[in-house]
Amino acid sequence: MNSASHNISVVECGDPGFISNGSRTVYNMTYGSNVIYQCDMGYNHTSGDLVRTCSADGTWDGTQPDCQSKFFLSVSQIFTHYESKIINKMINVKYPIILSYIFND
Repeated sequence: MNSASHNISVVECGDPGFISNGSRTVYNMTYGSNVIYQCDMGYNHTSGDLVRTCSADGTWDGTQPDCQSKFFLSVSQIFTHYESKIINKMINVKYPIILSYIFND
């Protein structure tokens, strides 16, 4: 009787990492396992992947998610918001208005 020996190796991805303003659920860090991220209350998922899977090459697929405060607006978001309101009001004005912006460093 001829028996062949088989070497079985388990692929491990290592710790997928924690995120700021959120939590994770991970039971295993081996090939095919998932890590599931969730943003804390008051925070929105803004980028990255909420579910990542351990790949055959020993890395986690996707990118680390990011959670930002629901109440956080960047300067460009605020500027865009108010600029659109001004432009919408200008459309209904009979006289031309010249907009100028002054930025101080």
